[in-house]
Amino acid sequence: MSARSITVAGGDLFAIAAQEYGDALLWTRIAAANKLYDPLILGVATLTIPPPSTDTAAASGLIDGFSPVIVPVAPTPTRAATSGQSAASSAITDDDGAIITDDGFVTVLV
Repeated sequence: MSARSITVAGGDLFAIAAQEYGDALLWTRIAAANKLYDPLILGVATLTIPPPSTDTAAASGLIDGFSPVIVPVAPTPTRAATSGQSAASSAITDDDGAIITDDGFVTVLV
């Protein structure tokens, strides 16, 4: 099976990957084939859809240097909840845009 092209008007690569491959996490395969870094599509775009892969590593959708990374870290200091906010929902964002939650995990797109 060879790559094919589709034209979309807005949307995101998660939904396209779910429709094409049955797994939204494979959006990075479509992103790599189209040299995209953002899963959101603004306006009209023609995308190359790579064929489904039988290679387990390739089918994971992860690309060197471009994959979501979740790293356990020491628990972050908690902040007092303000009116209308629960303490469990607080999170800290560092200077690089990493989101550090109270459960001690950092989420970063690298």
